[in-house]
Amino acid sequence: MNKISIALCTCNGEAYLGDQLRSYLDQHRAPDEVVICDDASSDATTTLLSAFAKNAPFPVRITCNPRRLGITANFAQAITQCSSDYIALSDQDDVWLPHKLARLEQALESRPEAQAAFSDARLVSSELDPLRRTVWQSIGFGDADRHAFRAGNAVAVLVRQPVVTGATLMFRSGLRATALPIPAGWMHDEWLAMLAGAGGGLVAVDDALVLYRQHTSNAIGGTRKGLADKMRAARALPRQTYLRGEIDRLQTLLERLGPARITTSARASILAKLAHLERRLQWPSSRLRRWIPVVGEWLDGGYRRSSRNWHSIMFDLLAADEDDRAPSQMARPPNRP
Repeated sequence: MNKISIALCTCNGEAYLGDQLRSYLDQHRAPDEVVICDDASSDATTTLLSAFAKNAPFPVRITCNPRRLGITANFAQAITQCSSDYIALSDQDDVWLPHKLARLEQALESRPEAQAAFSDARLVSSELDPLRRTVWQSIGFGDADRHAFRAGNAVAVLVRQPVVTGATLMFRSGLRATALPIPAGWMHDEWLAMLAGAGGGLVAVDDALVLYRQHTSNAIGGTRKGLADKMRAARALPRQTYLRGEIDRLQTLLERLGPARITTSARASILAKLAHLERRLQWPSSRLRRWIPVVGEWLDGGYRRSSRNWHSIMFDLLAADEDDRAPSQMARPPNRP
């Protein structure tokens, strides 16, 4: 029987951590160990963790960072310390439904070629009141995209937008050999999903297995942004810096995968995305002069195939290039157009 590790990362999480820890105890399929890396918390988080470790019916190992590493580096550390066959990532502020681990384990065991599985999640308020949407509904991960995953074409979806929430992800420990170290510019869950999808082995489990809490301290969050928010984000991001960064990220991905760990369809999707980004990078710095190539790229289907379509079109029409911007305008929002 395969073993399961939970990799939990914490940082000043005392407000909601207790609910998450209790949900581990309620799992129908108990974890074989919980590995916790705390990122230099200054509240009562480590006290809660120590009490949990003392009373838990499974091994709990805690590492307390003397200085803050950040989300991605802290998850990389926790993943390294896990000793089981399967590794389930966990945030500190959610609640897992009782069948989460069992359902993801079943998904991996039924697909021996799969490297990872992830699920949907229910959006809830800070008090766990339902918000009547799931993460997949919020980001538009619909039937066509799920069909692509079932057909082994996950990367065709992932090059358009990240759809895998780390709190819902379980992967085989063997993926670590390729995944670590996590390169700059990548979030841990997006990177792991891309690597698993590139080999044709990323399973989308059509079930909401997590209560994904929305509150003011969310690192990412899963609620849908309105048009005004998207327009502000487009104007806030230096266009050429963003495009060059995306090109560098995808080139790093191809280098890490090499020819042996990527399917033909995944490589084609990544190369098409790179070509799309390169075309956009060559367009005029003047917003007015960009209209013609933007319309051409839209008519040719490049935005639909390789980006977030209308979100990316809005970005290319509204965002300024670096030489048009004041230094105070150079902040980068978390969403990728």
